[in-house]
Amino acid sequence: MTDIRPVGPTDLFEALVSYPPPDETTVARLAHLAGWILPDTVQAIAVAPVDAAHRPLTIAPGILTGARGDVLCLLLPDPKGNTRLLRRGLEHHRVAVGPVVPRREAHHSHRWACRLLELTSANGHAGVVHVHDHLSGLLLLQDEFLLRTMAALHLRPLAGLTSRREAQLAETLLAWLEGRGVAAAAQALGLHPQTVRYRMRQIERLFGPTLQSPRTRFEIELALKGRRLLSAVHTGGLTARTGSR
Repeated sequence: MTDIRPVGPTDLFEALVSYPPPDETTVARLAHLAGWILPDTVQAIAVAPVDAAHRPLTIAPGILTGARGDVLCLLLPDPKGNTRLLRRGLEHHRVAVGPVVPRREAHHSHRWACRLLELTSANGHAGVVHVHDHLSGLLLLQDEFLLRTMAALHLRPLAGLTSRREAQLAETLLAWLEGRGVAAAAQALGLHPQTVRYRMRQIERLFGPTLQSPRTRFEIELALKGRRLLSAVHTGGLTARTGSR
């Protein structure tokens, strides 16, 4: 005898976040069986407890839920202007909020909310992070091997320095690349402009004419940012303050 399981909201959740997404007829049927009105847009949120207490969340009606191990995944319908769908309890959890997307792209919001939550795991603290605040970081961290290869290639001139001096010149070079000048770099680092000029002269001697190439400057900036992000992920994890600068 065939075991027939009733269709519920979890089935609809899994269908919406699957890739490729099912056809609209299937989604409409699942939504009808689950008593869920299909929205135009959705937003995924990934939630994980910070300790073993597993304090419960109060989830408002209309939110679809699914699970990935210890991670609770939520799918909010038409989330813009609907900020009270999650009523309380988030203060005891790590929360990653995906972007608002058309319903057919729910898998993207779900994927990146879960990925960002994974990247925050090392900090172990409750708090909310948003995919929109970490777009460039998520992009850079898609492939750690390529990121490390790029850093090894473009940051080779710093390799022979002491770790302290390497860190000083790396942060100065990144601030200079981001700000496009000594004054902006000095302000960002809280240093006297003369200190930045002195460090930049050292950097120019180490890197030679490669800094004159716009493409190489761009790749050096990516390498420096990527290395900083990798360090954050493997030590304290990404946080709301880590950002994607």
